[in-house]
Amino acid sequence: MPVTAGNSITLTGADGAFSFTGQNFGGPANELIVSCDGTIPMNTLGVGIGMSGSPIMVVQAVPNIRCVFTPVPEYWVTVADVTQGEVMDLSQLAEKTQVAFPPNVTAMTATLTPNQNWDIQQGLVV
Repeated sequence: MPVTAGNSITLTGADGAFSFTGQNFGGPANELIVSCDGTIPMNTLGVGIGMSGSPIMVVQAVPNIRCVFTPVPEYWVTVADVTQGEVMDLSQLAEKTQVAFPPNVTAMTATLTPNQNWDIQQGLVV
């Protein structure tokens, strides 16, 4: 299915309510752009992007600013006793390894071996 929505949008406000308008293609495909128009009050809003329902990049919204986000996600796997949203102390984690997704690969399987090393395979392996 072709992408038709675009990667750029404008944040605007009126009567204390805020909305997005004018979604279009506004830059390179790897950028996400939020333009705040002159109606955005100072020290009121933040704009950003999220992943899995959690914020990952946020900046203060100010009038007439163009916010460009260039996400370059890195994926890591480890074993830890933590709760979602908790900041992890990297020095206290068990063996960890980066999971690099090759182009056009959308699933990887990580298996912790008996000798505490990670076996990373492309696709969903069961």
